[in-house]
Order: sequence, then structure tokens, then C-alpha cells
Amino acid sequence: MVFCYNAPKLKLLFLICLVCCINKGFCKAKVSVEFITPGPAQLVEVDMPIGNDFSFDNPTYYTVANGKFNFEVYVTRATLLQIKTSFKRIFLVVGPADNIKIKILQTFDKYKVLSFEGANADGQYWYNVYNDQPLANRIGHTELFAALSAESKDIGLEKLGKFVGRQTRPLTALYKQGKINRQFYTIVKNEIRAMHAIFAIERIKNLQNKISDRNDIQKYQVMVNALLAFAGPNNVENVHGMFSQSFLKDYYDTLAKSKGKETSREWGPYYAYTLAPDSIQMHLLGSTLVFAKMVGTSEFDSKKAYGLYKKEFPPNAYTNFLDTVNSKKQLNKPTGKIRLDTATNYKTFADVQRHYNGRAVYIDLWASWCMPCRGEFPHYKSLWPIFRKKNITPVYISIDRPAAKKVWQTLINFNHLEGDHILVNKSLMKDIAATIYKNGDVSIPRYILIDKNGRVISWDAPRPSDSGILQMLAKM
Repeated sequence: MVFCYNAPKLKLLFLICLVCCINKGFCKAKVSVEFITPGPAQLVEVDMPIGNDFSFDNPTYYTVANGKFNFEVYVTRATLLQIKTSFKRIFLVVGPADNIKIKILQTFDKYKVLSFEGANADGQYWYNVYNDQPLANRIGHTELFAALSAESKDIGLEKLGKFVGRQTRPLTALYKQGKINRQFYTIVKNEIRAMHAIFAIERIKNLQNKISDRNDIQKYQVMVNALLAFAGPNNVENVHGMFSQSFLKDYYDTLAKSKGKETSREWGPYYAYTLAPDSIQMHLLGSTLVFAKMVGTSEFDSKKAYGLYKKEFPPNAYTNFLDTVNSKKQLNKPTGKIRLDTATNYKTFADVQRHYNGRAVYIDLWASWCMPCRGEFPHYKSLWPIFRKKNITPVYISIDRPAAKKVWQTLINFNHLEGDHILVNKSLMKDIAATIYKNGDVSIPRYILIDKNGRVISWDAPRPSDSGILQMLAKM
């Protein structure tokens, strides 16, 4: 029997199915994580994708309660994300309607620390074990030396190719056995290829800078070019991964240098991404705009660049994300409860203490580039009742450089951080390093609790997400 399908009707049917899928939540991946040996409460960071693209600039934070936490992520195809706990970093490939369960055993045995249930469970386990042994899996001195010492460039490339091929062989076996799906296989294979390309190219370039023989330099360059092609500079699939996305950025940076133009008025040092095909360019420039918005940069005018971007590309996950962030910024306009102290010249931490003498203060040392610092901001909501009851003033001291002042102000307003805000100068920063950190490493976030008489109750007070802070404040 032969069927004749009407193409327009098929497209309409597909769209109806897609809308139904989204409305019913089938495009949400569900992830639950359990610590087999629960410890004290902790905050877990999940690097959420933007659309279907990996991103470091869209972190979401979850509090572990009774050894468990869970989250959902909306995707329309498989993509990679990271889960960062205080004990373990987890690489996870998630796809529409996936329901993934992870158990974490706090052990240093890489074969026992993680277990998975749900979509691509065997592949999730294998990839995390693989990433837990970088010295064994990355192109080491032995393989690289053997390739570079080969009689010809072809033999050298063959040696490198065989090494990388061995790395993905177990993954290919899982795919052939039907234990992982096609999208999982593609993402992880691209990640492994890109990782090896990045590390091998870096080592070969270091060698090129140390030798003078033209033949060897040329042979090494042929290998670099082959590795660049091997990892797929025009493969749009690479935008969905971490290493593969980094590889794309490195590739187009190198291409821009070879052409003798590395910057532009519109995009600054990110001009190189405009050399990519449109399908890749949209992702790389979009991620650059998200970085500029969420982390901040003075390397180009991000507002003008965003206008150009919206004219050049159709609406996408990046425009949706940025428009949402911008709308929230408008809703979170500063009020009288947000006080930016840019007039007082604090030279020492003692100056700060004297300024607030007669008031109890909870000091938050942070910076715009510190994602764990920013992850604590939502937890201030639970502290406001006791702040008001005990007449405690939150004082946020940013250790950002003066050049980041605009980003500092944006984040304060965006997160609606009620309280007093101080941006350090050189003198205050130097004294903070000496007084609080004893001239050691300055690690943030850091919280300090001081009573109304100026006496320091704790130089390392619990963070807002830690229930211990409520107990400490109650005793004030």
C-alpha cells in the first residue's frame, strides 16, 4: 500500500505535536541527586545551558536538604551541563524528558563515587570515570613525542589518530550495544576529540617556540592544522559541549591572528567569532553577550553589540535569555533601601568598623566574578526578618577593581541587595588582606559578624545559605 503525504499538513502536525510536548512538560529533563553519606548542608552549583548550548555564565544554585536536591532543565535536544558539589564535579548529558537519578558516595575511588539511573546511565558513568583520570586519558609526553619523532608527518598523524581513537572506543561500543543514544554519543565524542585537540595543539605550539629547524616547524604545523580540522571547526554540534565550545573559540582566535586582525570596534577582541559560519557565529557571539551581561567586560560596548546581534540573527535562546535578564533589571530598580557608599574614603577595615559603631553589621565580602558569592544572594530573603528584629545592617564589600564599577552597580540592582555597599580602593583592599586574611590567600565569599559595640563576633561567620547563621544572629 502506498501513502501520499501532504507536506504542509505534515509540518502543521509536527508543530502541533511540538507545542503539546512543551505544554505537557516533556521537554524538561528531571535530575535528582542523593549523597549516600550526607554531610552538613551545602550549596550546589549547576551550570545550566542557555537553550541547548553549554554555558558557564548561567549558574543556578541549590541547597542540599537531607542529603538530596533536584532540579529541572528545559531542553529541546541533548546538551551538556555541569554539577559542582563541594566534593565532586559531575558531567551530565541531558535530553528532553530524561529522568536521571545520581547517587554520590564520598570516596576517592573513581569507580564507586558515582552511580546513575535513567537515560544513558552507562554512558554517564563511563564519561565521568573517564574525566576522573586525565593523566591516563590525555595525550601525554610519550604519545606526543612518538608522533613528533615519526619519520614523516603522515606517520605522526596516524599515531595521534590511533591514540584519540582508543579514547572513544568504549563509547562507540556502548552506542553499538544500544546503551546510549545517538545524541549522547555525538556530544561526548565531540567533547573528547576537542579536549585532545586543545591539549595537543597547546603542547605542539610550545615546542614550535623552542625549535629553529624549519622542517620540524613545518611538520608540527601540519599536525596542528590536522588537529584543528579533526575537531570540526565548522561543526555546529560543537556549541553544545564544554571542551568543544572552547575549541571553536580557540580556532577562530587563531584564524583571526593569521589574518592579521584580532579586534573590531563592534566586538573588541571577540571579533574573531565573526569569522565563523553564521550557524556557529550566532552561538559564539550570543555567549559573548551573555558573558558581558552576567560577568561584565569593558572590552566592547555590549549594548550596541546586542543591537547589531538582534539585527543580524533571528530570535534565539540567547536573545530570549538576555531580554529576560534586562526586563528583570527594569523591575528591580534601586530603592532607598539600597545604599551605594561611594563618598566615604575607607582606608582600613577599622575605618569600616568605626563608621558602623553603634550598629550591628553582617559583612559580605564578594566580587562580581565570584559565582559562589552571587549564588548566596537569593538566600538573604530568609535573613531579613531577623535583620529587622535585631537591627542588623547588611554591608556588602566588593573587592572588584574600580574598572568593574558599572558591573558592580548592575549586579546590586539586579539582585536587589538591600543594605550598604562599598567598593574597595587599593588601601582598603591591602588592609583587608592583612587584617582578615593575615596576608594569605584572599578567598571569597567571606562573612564577618560585628555587634553594635564594634566587637567582632565571628571573622568567618556562616553564609546566608547555612542555617547556622540564624542561630548566631538570634544570640545577638
